[in-house]
Amino acid sequence: MFNGESIVMQKERLTQDTKFLLRHGVIPWMPRASVDITRISRTSSPHQVLSIADTIFETVYSYLPSKNGHEMRLSYRREWSGVNPRLTRNAIHELCANLFTQLKAYDVSREMFGFRMQVFDEVLPFVSSRRKTLIDIQSGISTRLGDGQRHYDGDGQWSFSQMKGLRTHTGHFYIRGNRT
Repeated sequence: MFNGESIVMQKERLTQDTKFLLRHGVIPWMPRASVDITRISRTSSPHQVLSIADTIFETVYSYLPSKNGHEMRLSYRREWSGVNPRLTRNAIHELCANLFTQLKAYDVSREMFGFRMQVFDEVLPFVSSRRKTLIDIQSGISTRLGDGQRHYDGDGQWSFSQMKGLRTHTGHFYIRGNRT
């Protein structure tokens, strides 16, 4: 049984889903570009969060030609789905709003430790003969937990943690389109 004295530690670093990237024709350790994104914090205003989302959207479109169309991979879907610029903007706004909500809904031990965009070229010929650009938007949130710190379970319910240490989570949002 858990005794409340265990320590859980992870390094605060953004991680890649290497299997996913290789499966889609990308060499994970060879990004064409890596862009650090302004981090969202608990003290950010909703206007700042929208501004960060708009900056991400503009950066995505500097690497993808808008006239040729592109695809998006949402975590709850198994396949890529074709999208237009409006849907992409809405999805990026929703991503930033969800991250902001996660930071605000939990106690002060939760914070964003990384927010980065990496741009890859699909170069592995055994995956596809089409040449595409794949964009991986990575977000990392850490939670520093100690005895008796509260966290929100949803529906107005709060729980208290007996775990000590640091837990980190990296999320991914993928967009791909024809290479510029």
